[in-house]
Amino acid sequence: MWIDTHVHLLSTKKSRPDWEEIDFTFQVAKKKGIDIVCLTEHRDSQGFDELYSEIFGEKKLGGQTLEGGVIVLSSGLMISSGAEISLRGGGDMGVHASVKAVMDMRSPSMTYTATELLDELERKNNSYVAVAHHLLGDGKWWCDFDNVIRKVDAIEVSGKHPHWVERYKGLAQKYNKACVSGSDAHTWIQLGVGKTLVPERFLEGESGESFIHGFKSVVRKAATVPCIHESADEVLRLSGYYRSRHL
Repeated sequence: MWIDTHVHLLSTKKSRPDWEEIDFTFQVAKKKGIDIVCLTEHRDSQGFDELYSEIFGEKKLGGQTLEGGVIVLSSGLMISSGAEISLRGGGDMGVHASVKAVMDMRSPSMTYTATELLDELERKNNSYVAVAHHLLGDGKWWCDFDNVIRKVDAIEVSGKHPHWVERYKGLAQKYNKACVSGSDAHTWIQLGVGKTLVPERFLEGESGESFIHGFKSVVRKAATVPCIHESADEVLRLSGYYRSRHL
């Protein structure tokens, strides 16, 4: 089962949802063999609340809504809720959690350190999977990394950094963490440039909460295989060109 663990649907932080583009993006995901798209929009994006409310609440794209933050489209593609949080002191965290949990997070950029964000999730008894996003990028190392890494579930092998796969894997091994991979896509072209293989039936039940628990379980067991597209550099260039010219 293939998961793209890091997907954006808003082209910029100032964008509103383009529903025609979003619908096409999900069609492409299915054609690329992706089973689950983890929506990790920037929490400080202006269109965040509108996007999540209409996908998961108003079912703008149809589908079956599972309790807790998962929707299954008519194509069979599963969309799970999450968010990417820009941290105070540098870096970003991917949080996979219920729609309510991610919408309850404060939206201004750099509100939290990693420690404060995870403390808030635990204080509110929210189920979550925490992923350290693209740590090796410029300015992306967390200021409190050594203090908080024990609470983090996985380290991302970033689809944006295809030449650093072994460095990310080495970092995960050093801290005894699982690896996951996501595309960090802001366009349909980039979908799946990084993706994660998980056991075929990892869900514990038919609910969004079961998705979070099941995802956390396979991560904790290190039953995840990060994969980077063999032509990642070319795909990233095409995606960047499309984004600059069309979005």
